[in-house]
This record gives sequence, structure tokens and C-alpha cells, in this order.
Amino acid sequence: MKEIAKQGNSRSIYIQILIVLLAFTLLVFLSSSFMSGIENKHMFNSIEAAFNDTEIHINADLKELETLLFYVSETIRLMIMRGYNFDMVSTYINDITEVTMSGDERLKEYATGIYGIFDVFDGKFHDGTGWQPPKDYVPEERPWHKAAVAANGSVGVTEPYTAMAWGIFTLTFARQIYDDGGKVLGIVCLDILLDRIREYAVNTYFTQGSYGLLLNRQLEMLAHSDKSLWGKSMRDINSSYLAVADDLEQGIPVIKRRIINYQGEASVVSFRQMKNGWHIGMVILEEAYFKEMRRMRLILIVIGIVFAAVYITILFRLSRVSKELESLKEESNLTVKEQEVFALLLRGVSPKEIGYTMNISHHTVNFHKTNLYRKLGVQSMHELFSKYSSSKQVKE
Repeated sequence: MKEIAKQGNSRSIYIQILIVLLAFTLLVFLSSSFMSGIENKHMFNSIEAAFNDTEIHINADLKELETLLFYVSETIRLMIMRGYNFDMVSTYINDITEVTMSGDERLKEYATGIYGIFDVFDGKFHDGTGWQPPKDYVPEERPWHKAAVAANGSVGVTEPYTAMAWGIFTLTFARQIYDDGGKVLGIVCLDILLDRIREYAVNTYFTQGSYGLLLNRQLEMLAHSDKSLWGKSMRDINSSYLAVADDLEQGIPVIKRRIINYQGEASVVSFRQMKNGWHIGMVILEEAYFKEMRRMRLILIVIGIVFAAVYITILFRLSRVSKELESLKEESNLTVKEQEVFALLLRGVSPKEIGYTMNISHHTVNFHKTNLYRKLGVQSMHELFSKYSSSKQVKE
């Protein structure tokens, strides 16, 4: 019966250890999930903050240029209404182009000049930079002309297109001007390069190895860290962008979508649509994106293992003490004095020290010891320790 009880106690300890391991595993899993949720929210907010910062800078620059074009075009409208001729208007366009381009370092970086075509002067065209259109040039077919007509007196803006004068991607603010009776006087335009806007977009930053993207309404690449991709459709980069392009066209949010970037690296991409219909994007290498999460999980696992090990060690020690105490309780035929002597012997206390401890003679200690041997069925201290305390061995 005693052996069966001991086996039962051993199984109980191992069951407790298994429960502890399962409990700590569950705790690590739940903690990791909870912390991952917090980390994901933090990452989302950081990406949104980066998008906000980029969009604010882009919109501020575009608004500044739109306002500039409005005041220039309004000045030209008033000049024409006051009887200024084509040469006078042309001189003003030259002067304002020179002042704008030379007086403001920021505008010099991306504004190319002011030009216009004037119905009131028999359709004459003038460019403040001195560029002359070719003979087959048809203004009505150019994007800036269509944008101005569509805006109907407000400042219109084109989609990025290849400028005939510069042979590069450009964006044009254009405004059609009228007299007080509503008669069309002409169209005044301001071309800008996309370099500064591209710089804002590409430098949209989240972590090391990340870079920004900028797409127009047709999902053509306006800004990318690889200049060879400028002007290309997003669908032409690689197959992993096809599903992303489909979702953007349908207005489905693209947030932390896994893709393979143009260099063949596993990445995560997010996009947000701007008010003008463009899309700001951010590409983050998967390794960098999930680095913090992996580090956090590793820390939680290590903490869980340490606490589990400490708890299991405590369980083993408590079990050993419990076994020693149980062995005393099982021997109910022992007298109180014999139980005291038994407990001290198991602790390794010598008979002489037991006598001092219990305040009895050495002869009395040997008497109790002899009775113990008889009742417990042992012949020596070695047998006593072998039977009741496997963790301690002393010589008789």
C-alpha cells in the first residue's frame, strides 16, 4: 500500500508539472497575442502619422503653386481688361517667371515657368521661359488646356504627363480667364516638375529599409526609389502588385499587405488615398517590420521558461519534504519520542546530538533507536535511510 501511495504521489507531481508547463505556455501565448495587438496598433498609427506628414507637405506645396497661378492669372486678366496689348502681357509673363524662378529657391527646384494662350489676341501663345511650340502644336489637345476648360474659371490641375517643352514628367496648374461678360480671354498655366513631390513621397519613413511610393489616379508610378519605374503602371512591377492594384481601383483599403518588392524581397505595403485621388504608399521589408514582434515574443518566452523552471523546482522541493513528513505519519505505531528520534535521524543528526536536543541520555536514545529498527523492519541506519530518505545517506 505504501508503494502504491508513493507511486500515486510521484504521478501527482508530474501531473502538476505538466499543468504548470501548459499554464505558462498559455500565458506566453496570450501575452504574446495581446502585446502583438498593441504593437500592431502602434505600427498602424506610426504609418498613418508618416502618411499624414507626407500628405501635408505635398498638399501645402501644391496649394502654394495653385495660389500663385491664381494671382498671376488674375493679374493678367485685369491687365487685358484695362487694355494692355499682347506685348505688355508677354513682358509681364517674362518678368513674373524670372522673379518667381530666381527669387524663391524652393520654387526654383520644381516650378518651370508660366505661359499662356490668348483668345483675345487671336490665339497667340507665349512662354515665360522662351520656349516656342512646334508648327504642329495643337493647344486644345494638350492636358493643360483640357484641365483649364474643365475647371471653368477655377484653377485646374492635370494628371502628370510628359511635357513637350521639357520631355519629362510634369504637372500643370491651368486657369481659363474671362472678361466681365463671360467671354473667354485665354488660359494661363504654371508647369511644375515632380522632383520635390517625389522627394516627399520616397522619403516617407517608418523604419530602416522602408521607402515611399506615389501613384496617380491611373495607378502609374509618380515616385519610387528606383527611377526606372517612374511612369510605369503599378501592375507592371511584378505579379504580387496585381491584387493590390485591383483593391486600390475598387477603393478597398490596402493595409500591411504582404508582397514581393521590385528587388524580390519579402515586404509589407500599405496605401492611403489622397484627396486629389493619388495614392501614397509605403513599402517595409518584412524582416524589419516583424523584428520588434519577434523580439517581444522571445522576451516573453524566456520569462515564461524562467518562471516555470523556478516553480517546478519549488514543487520538487515541496514534494521531497512532503514525502519525509508522510513517512512519519505512516508509522502510526511509533511513540511520540520514537517519532522525534526518527525525524532527527532522517535529518542526519547523530545519536549523541539527539540526546542533547531531546534532553535525554545516550542510553535512552539507543533504546528508542532499537525500538525503531524493530518496528520499521530495518537492521541499520543505512537501511533506514535507503527505505525512508533516498536523498540522504549516512554511515552508521
